[in-house]
Amino acid sequence: MRERCQEVGISRQAHYQMEQRQQQIVERVLLIRHRHPRMGGRKLFHEYQPQWGKEGLSMSRDRVFDLLAQHDLLVPVKRQKRRTTWAGLWRCPNPLARPRCDPPGASLGL
Repeated sequence: MRERCQEVGISRQAHYQMEQRQQQIVERVLLIRHRHPRMGGRKLFHEYQPQWGKEGLSMSRDRVFDLLAQHDLLVPVKRQKRRTTWAGLWRCPNPLARPRCDPPGASLGL
């Protein structure tokens, strides 16, 4: 671990602190998602970033999205199903469907 941290140019302490911050953010997202299961990453970030910043958990938006993707916490986009036709809603009544009964003798003109 020491060699990897030296390659990146950070201390081991900074690495573990970053992991701890990420874990705290994931835990908070899970709590929020318990109450609001369809709240997306963008809204999570913009509503809770000031609160997280006060607690020392500041992270950029893209970093939060990457973190959510790593933990499979991104909400899939619901696409609205498009309909090109509305079959069966505006049909005219079929006059041949009902048999027409004339009174007896009506066709003779009586």
